[in-house]
Amino acid sequence: MLKSESLLSYCQVAKKTVWTDNEMIQLQFCNGYIQGISDAIQLNEAMVDAHGRLLHKQTFCLPDDGISTTEAALVYLKYMDAHPEELHEEASVTVWNALTDAYRCTAKPK
Repeated sequence: MLKSESLLSYCQVAKKTVWTDNEMIQLQFCNGYIQGISDAIQLNEAMVDAHGRLLHKQTFCLPDDGISTTEAALVYLKYMDAHPEELHEEASVTVWNALTDAYRCTAKPK
């Protein structure tokens, strides 16, 4: 399992606007990992029972037009800067924490 401190080291290059070839590989790994975790969480939360009821409560709500992979990486970096005590955690957990913190679901007005 990937630790948060490792993912954080890959994602640091998201703060830049121009990358070397090696930094581009790091950024692609960061973006791909975060996107994969986000997709897996959303897929799991979309599972329904035989009666069409959701099996899991939705934990984060991305904007209707989504977010870019770079924005997701920057959200992750901001979260980890604020929560260095989580560096030892599994990266999948801290990605979930970061997305949940940044994109809390709110009740839509009727």
